Amino acid sequence: MVLEGKLLEPWVTEVRALFSQRVPPLLPRLDLSALTFVDAAGIELLQNLLREGVAVESCSAFVATLLRLNDEREVRRPDEQ
Repeated sequence: MVLEGKLLEPWVTEVRALFSQRVPPLLPRLDLSALTFVDAAGIELLQNLLREGVAVESCSAFVATLLRLNDEREVRRPDEQ
């Protein structure tokens, strides 16, 4: 799943609904490389998704810093693909 632009509080419910409709045990992978801004509600959503086992396929250094991701999560940045 690709998230682009800004992930703001008004969209958090919408994104959460997309993930609640998934069929276990398949967990989607997130591509956050085109995400340019994330507010506090968006960060909380993304952190919750990560705790639930959703993998981040790609993200910018900015988003990785917001989420406090590290190399252990094997996040690829767009310039590494």
